Amino acid sequence: MVKNVSFGLAAALILAPFSAQATNLLVNGGFESPVINPAGYVQINLGGEPGGFGWTVTVNGVDIVENGLFGMSATMYQASQGLDLIALGSTGGVQQTFTTVPGLTYFLTFAYADNPFNAQPGAASVVVDDGFSTLLSDNIAHPNSTTTNLNWLTYSNSFVATGGSATLTFTTTSGGGSGGIFLDAVSVDTPEPASVLLLGAGLAGLGALRRRARR
Repeated sequence: MVKNVSFGLAAALILAPFSAQATNLLVNGGFESPVINPAGYVQINLGGEPGGFGWTVTVNGVDIVENGLFGMSATMYQASQGLDLIALGSTGGVQQTFTTVPGLTYFLTFAYADNPFNAQPGAASVVVDDGFSTLLSDNIAHPNSTTTNLNWLTYSNSFVATGGSATLTFTTTSGGGSGGIFLDAVSVDTPEPASVLLLGAGLAGLGALRRRARR
């Protein structure tokens, strides 16, 4: 029994730093830059992206929105700012390119809601591509946000990189009245290669110890 506890403790010590090494590869995944006035919003149009924004607007324009917008008591999923995929009209989109290592699995997570001031439910496409092929393609929709509760939903999926970079793109597929899908806490991460090697070496060592203990 003591031997089993020792092996379990050793495994835990190896796995703990491994799980902590994941790093968000995206810039400004929480849309906290640029910092805007409390209860306000700022429109970012195609070709007019400010420094630090990190994203490229692909269609029309988008809004960064702050907690308290138009008196709304509902709050963003993370911190105080989020992104509305529609700034004006009924279209909008953003994308960001990040570095990848071929063959590694990457994990995409984010939170999404709907602009409660828009009567039409919001929806958007989610695509990751490497410039030649599509690595991930999905759709999200959110019909029931209110000004008192945005009812945030969370998304999680994975893809395998095939080249040295990949691009994540969000594009409005439904929305209107200058309101669409809200996005927050967007993250792409993967365990660092050094951590993967450390995990493999650590588990191999545990296996060797176990074999010796059985002799």
